[in-house]
Amino acid sequence: MRLARLCCLFLLAGSSLAAHAKMVHRSVEWSQDGTRFHSILVYDDASAAKRPGLVMVPNWYGVNEAAVKKADMIAGSDYVILLTDMYGASVRPQQGHADQA
Repeated sequence: MRLARLCCLFLLAGSSLAAHAKMVHRSVEWSQDGTRFHSILVYDDASAAKRPGLVMVPNWYGVNEAAVKKADMIAGSDYVILLTDMYGASVRPQQGHADQA
């Protein structure tokens, strides 16, 4: 019985630590030739350990909420992802535009 209580205590302690981990979305901005770019660095703040970095190029809609969610899933606790802006911060295609062509 005592062993069962101890096991439960460790499980609860481990789950409470995992609950404090969260995905971080940090803006990374730069300019080149007069164009401003806005990318997002995505990582899990639960670990300070070094992790491999990935550059993620989103679909033609660019950096948007769906791309950030996908970066969250890929990064998990294993990677740091730079979700990169390929067009420039003020250039975003309109959804439905390809359907009209």
